Amino acid sequence: MSLYSEYLEAKYTARRVIEIDNGFIEYEMYPDKTCYIWSFYVRPDKRHAGLGTQLEEMLIKKERPVSISCQVELDSINPELSLRKILTQPYKITFANEKSIVLLKEIQYAKI
Repeated sequence: MSLYSEYLEAKYTARRVIEIDNGFIEYEMYPDKTCYIWSFYVRPDKRHAGLGTQLEEMLIKKERPVSISCQVELDSINPELSLRKILTQPYKITFANEKSIVLLKEIQYAKI
């Protein structure tokens, strides 16, 4: 196995996926219980039906992260749409430059 193959295997082994019929979320959990969303997708004809929120809620219920971060690449397809959708949730912009915007959402859990 080449060094690059080893790198890719290690890189993608750490990533997890939650998938439903019309969408998925690809993410990585870190030892400090922070989460980074790598990919998030809902079929275009199924958008605006709450599936993205459902996927994020499934991730939170499964992993119980203390925070979730994500990035919008400004040269991607429809970055404005992605950013507008993310900002409907309590995400805050933590970094921005001419290429991307990084966002962070702190997760609060009810004390039992």
